Amino acid sequence: MSIKEIKSELDRIVDKFNEDIKAIRTGHVSAILVENILVDYYGVKVPLKQAANITVPDARLIIIEPWVKENIKDVVAAISAANLGVNPASDGVTVKLVFPPLNEEERIKTVKLMNQRAEKAKVSVRIFREEQREIVKKQEKNKEIGEDEKFRLDKEIQKAVDESNTQIADIVEKKEKQIMTI
Repeated sequence: MSIKEIKSELDRIVDKFNEDIKAIRTGHVSAILVENILVDYYGVKVPLKQAANITVPDARLIIIEPWVKENIKDVVAAISAANLGVNPASDGVTVKLVFPPLNEEERIKTVKLMNQRAEKAKVSVRIFREEQREIVKKQEKNKEIGEDEKFRLDKEIQKAVDESNTQIADIVEKKEKQIMTI
């Protein structure tokens, strides 16, 4: 695997982590909280974003307007099953989700959850690094590369890993500020 491919794989791990924590609630709600909830849509499970229009008119309110009004019960059932901490309110045309403000305890719990996910991402990065180092060691053992090339590749792999870990830390810091801001 080339260094470019290694960086690409590490970027994929960081991007997956970034997408994962986008669904973590901050002081302001986001459509991301509900858009991937699976809804029964004519017998097929589809993400909510494919079955309804989702709007966020203010910091604590999400309004969901199913494209087919007959599916509103399925949307309400799917949201209830998702355990978002709110009860969906339906008027027959739209579903409204009013989120209470996060208290200090919930904010701290949310930061802990995010840090756990960050640690999982860092573990994925470390596992990937070790896999790549083993490949380099085998190449040296099989005389495909020299010792100098092995050390150079190890150094480049570590540099790419360090960059990925820095990106993860930056994402965590930014998200933590959003969570802890009242």
